[in-house]
Amino acid sequence: MQEEFVEKRSDVIKNFLTLYRSLISGNNKTDVLDLYNNGVWFAVEKIGNKLFFGPSRFVGYKNNSIEIHKNNKNKDGRQTNKILSKRLLYSKIEDNEFLINQFQKFISPFMQKEIEKTKFFVPNNIDLSDFNANSACYFISPTHCPKFKKKAWNSFLNNEIMAIGWKDEDYSNSTAEEIKNSYPEKSPAIQAFKNIKDIKYGDIICTTNNNHGLWGIGVALSSYRYKKNIHFAGEDEQNNRCFYSHYVDVAWLSYDATKNEYIKSSDLKITEPETKWPPFGTLFKSQTIPGYILNYLFKENIENVNDMNDLKKYIELLKNKQQIILQGAPGTGKTYTAKNIAEQLIFDKVSLDKNKQASNLQSHKQFKLIQFHSAYTYEDFVRGIEVKTENGQPQYITRDKLFIEMAKKASADPEKKYILIIDEINRANLPAVLGELIYALEYRGEQVESMYAVNDDNRLTIPPNLYIIGTMNTADRSVGQIDYAIRRRFAFIDILPTSLQANFKKDLFIDISELFIKSYEEYEKNKILNPSIYLSDEFRVEDVWLGQSYFIINGKDEKDITQTRLQYEIIPILKEYIKDGIFKDVDGVKAKIKEIENKYSNQP
Repeated sequence: MQEEFVEKRSDVIKNFLTLYRSLISGNNKTDVLDLYNNGVWFAVEKIGNKLFFGPSRFVGYKNNSIEIHKNNKNKDGRQTNKILSKRLLYSKIEDNEFLINQFQKFISPFMQKEIEKTKFFVPNNIDLSDFNANSACYFISPTHCPKFKKKAWNSFLNNEIMAIGWKDEDYSNSTAEEIKNSYPEKSPAIQAFKNIKDIKYGDIICTTNNNHGLWGIGVALSSYRYKKNIHFAGEDEQNNRCFYSHYVDVAWLSYDATKNEYIKSSDLKITEPETKWPPFGTLFKSQTIPGYILNYLFKENIENVNDMNDLKKYIELLKNKQQIILQGAPGTGKTYTAKNIAEQLIFDKVSLDKNKQASNLQSHKQFKLIQFHSAYTYEDFVRGIEVKTENGQPQYITRDKLFIEMAKKASADPEKKYILIIDEINRANLPAVLGELIYALEYRGEQVESMYAVNDDNRLTIPPNLYIIGTMNTADRSVGQIDYAIRRRFAFIDILPTSLQANFKKDLFIDISELFIKSYEEYEKNKILNPSIYLSDEFRVEDVWLGQSYFIINGKDEKDITQTRLQYEIIPILKEYIKDGIFKDVDGVKAKIKEIENKYSNQP
């Protein structure tokens, strides 16, 4: 029987990771879901920008696993609840609407659970507002002493900290500006102390081995702390023993525990446009958390886990209706979602590496992507006459075009699913482009007659295994609207902006979002779209709210990238929105835009 209870929060968080990795990998998933389904009390922790929930009956035991837990006779939670409170690790909270909504968001990709009676343990000395703070990622070298990196990393690991050196003075009550005055003007200590004073609960901490890889990845459990000589950094070139005293508590979650080696850069699977951390320096701050860090930490793309729940609904709708249109404002990921649907239907998976996804789809006979435009015609899409010269004489030949070619392939291969994505579907004159296919879309398998015959046969058929996904920009009123007859044959899905976990400028996203919705925090809680005071009554929030693509930050110099995005992408489209009458309080919007521009131009 298992009797060893958790002693510190890092023990609990490691159990969170065990449960979550099982959920997303499928290993022991049924047993894990039973734990969540039967649980009443759940501990809560923040890792990066995501809240994690774990049943107390599981996370309260040290180094727990599904196999161990199955043999545990005392696993109803009564003992672990006492331990979590008695050891002053967590405080009880009941009937909290914010936590209930967040728990629903966490568990819904995996199961449906009645959560009205759910109760929570939150970390002591943590305010609920801390759960909403945007998390950053920090890369730290464990030592400045040559040849002592492994020993210094082990000091981090054993003490469950990260630390920096310089003067043995307690800066707990000092601001970064006050600390700056204690060092020479160009001292690297200034930036290092500014960064360590910025660290807060939930931030991701990575210990570097120059550019070779990472010793470990963890999550910050505290802000800045001081304890004289808490970290042994090794011996310098003069054989002086070196200690660091400025530290942050860290739960180290991913590291090589067997060989005591670092995680190689190649194992992190870093793909463009993401880049590695700076190879030298003491402590580097990334405002956003790189996707490759989260992917390695959770052994799966965390965005993909959240997206899959929606993706399943879209796929079921597509299977039933056979043609859908993903509609939304610019940057909401309509084409991104369409490709994910196509890959899931064809390959039964969604690739984390989008370059690999593109390669897989482009070369596959069951997939096509085209983009409509104002000059697109029936003769380009369905059937048309081509002129061919033979012996100086023009020959007029009727040929099948892209859609009918794909329909014939699908008809000859009825067991497979064929996917056609039509990007910007409303930019063409749809009745003219589709012609008699408007009828055939609704009555799959029935023959219709084309105005053109190929080999003396003008009959056309759309097979039931050819699925059509259209995308449509709803903010652009200059393009054609879809008439009722065609609209009836498609299911329309609103694709809304969403906050991402990695490589994302969340604070800017929220500031811009509140030009369209009243309160992003309220939207996160209840998913109700209350329009802002700025938005014209003639426009739906869903149609114009700028999407997350505008706020994805990849690269080292995040300040430059943010300002570039603001100046050349975000502000220009907001100005176009003003011209188009999307905002009613023009002066108020202009003032708000100026306020945002000043805020991020002055941001360090």
